[in-house]
Parts: sequence; structure tokens; C-alpha cells
Amino acid sequence: MSKNPPYNLTLDRFKAKIVAVSQDVFVCQNDNKTYKAKKAFSCLVKPQKNDTVLLYQDDESLYITDILQRKESTHIDIVASSIRLVSESDITLEAKRGINGFAKEAKVVISEVSFLSQLLTMQSEIYNSVVTTFQGFIENLSMKNRSVTQQVEEHIELQCGSSRKVVKGSDIYSVKEQVTIADGQIKIDADQINMG
Repeated sequence: MSKNPPYNLTLDRFKAKIVAVSQDVFVCQNDNKTYKAKKAFSCLVKPQKNDTVLLYQDDESLYITDILQRKESTHIDIVASSIRLVSESDITLEAKRGINGFAKEAKVVISEVSFLSQLLTMQSEIYNSVVTTFQGFIENLSMKNRSVTQQVEEHIELQCGSSRKVVKGSDIYSVKEQVTIADGQIKIDADQINMG
């Protein structure tokens, strides 16, 4: 392996092509010379084989500081121990196909949310959310849960065109006071009614 970069360079920087990747070591070639380089800390995008990169040499090591060209249209990996995005205005994520997220644990704290969706599918073992204001318009919502517990300290209001609830077992209400107002009829159909 060559330790010295080409001599016709400025500021110890030169271009090379990655020909092999072994864990965190990138094998690069330039003018038929081969070098071993590491990714610089500021280069967040993970280099791949066949990338044209910019190398920088200090007294001990070679570092990949920039990815200049990538011929194949593949995904981009951003590798870091922790990433924080800060914007004084907006942050927008836009994808033509889909947006996927995978995490062992996720926490989202939002003061106000506006959500617009034609189809929402959600599968979760444990879901915790703290939201001050939530506004959403969903054209179709389908949820299948094994168990749901909801605690509301003050008030729940439901406005809809029609409502239907099917319960296989018992439906138990425990209230201090209940008021039912109907413009038309109230119909109760049961084999037996016990009031006491």
C-alpha cells in the first residue's frame, strides 16, 4: 500500500475511487496506487464502493472528507452516534413512495399537530403520546387492538353522522349522571331489562 499521496496536489487533498470496503476501512485507488482510508467525522454520508471521494492526509492517516460522485442511484446512509436537526422555520420530509422509521423507543412531544391522511395503518405493542393540541382529518381509519385503556380527566365530545358499536361481551357504564337527548325515538331491544 502507498503511504504518500500524489505530489501534484494542493493542501494534501486528492481524488480517488473506492474499490473495496471492509468494515470501517475503505480501499481507494488513484493513478494505479492503492490507499487505505477512514471516513472523516464530518463526512456523515457513509461512502460506498465505486464512489469518487476526496481524501485528506495528515501525518498518520488518510481520511475521506467528501463524496464527490456516486454513479449508481442507491440509498444514502447517514451514520452517527446521535443526530439532531434544528431549524428556526420548518423541516419537510418528502418522498414519492414512502417514509419508513424504525426505532427501539420513540418519544414525540408536539404542542400542535395537523394531520391529513387518506389511509392510516398503525401497529404498536405500546404507544405513548403527549400532545397539547391534535387536529387531524382522516378519510378512512381502521384500528385493530387487543386492549385499549383511555383516561380522560375532563371532557370527551363526539360529533358524527351515525354511530354503531358492536360488543361481543358486556358493555358496562359507571357514571355519576347520564343524560340522553333524542329528537326522535329512543329504542331499547332486549330479552330482559333489569332496572333497580
